[in-house]
Amino acid sequence: MSAFRIGQDGSLTLLHADGVAATTAAGPIDMDVSVNGRFLYTLNAGAGSISAFRIEADGGLDALGATPGLPAGANGLAAR
Repeated sequence: MSAFRIGQDGSLTLLHADGVAATTAAGPIDMDVSVNGRFLYTLNAGAGSISAFRIEADGGLDALGATPGLPAGANGLAAR
C-alpha cells in the first residue's frame, strides 16, 4: 500500500520515496478505517486473512499483524 501527504494546495506527495507504506498478505480487496481514524484494516482474499495497521500521526502505517482463517470467497469489510 502507498501513503500520501496532502499539501495545502491539495497536491499529493508520497510519504515514502519508494512508494511503499505497508505490505499485506496476498490479494487485498477491501479496506476500512476505524471510526476514530486510528486503525486501518485490509481484507486479504488471496490469503484468507485480515491485516491491521495503526495509522501514525504523519499518515504512516504500523503493521499490527494479521488474523487468518477466513473462508474462501470472503469479501466485504466493515470496521468499527
